Amino acid sequence: MAFSMLQLFLLGAFGPRLVDESVCSPTLLGLTTTIGFGAATLLSPVGGRVVDRTGPRRSLVALLLVSAAALALIGAAPGPGLLLAAVALGGLPQALANPATNKAILAAVPPGRRGSVTGMKQSGVQLGAF
Repeated sequence: MAFSMLQLFLLGAFGPRLVDESVCSPTLLGLTTTIGFGAATLLSPVGGRVVDRTGPRRSLVALLLVSAAALALIGAAPGPGLLLAAVALGGLPQALANPATNKAILAAVPPGRRGSVTGMKQSGVQLGAF
């Protein structure tokens, strides 16, 4: 769960330094959050269907690969256009994260433990923010 959010956590953590060193403006930094969550919102309904078709394992692998690609593009972005496009690409892993991890829990965890395992899984986002 945390890995799909890593791009936004890193931009938030490095944001003050990026603005102080004039790498980006406060407006651009704010737009990264808007674009990231906006893309995830738009892609989430499709993400559930993708997980239904491809299964949780393939979806989790795709999530990790797309997250890595988005992070690499963010790091290499020469300007605001590619930066925002890379952050938008990072919305796809966010859209896949809940359906893929929920299906994995359904497939692998006995019914009596699913609630606690899902709770631990959901805490991954907050843990990743630390």
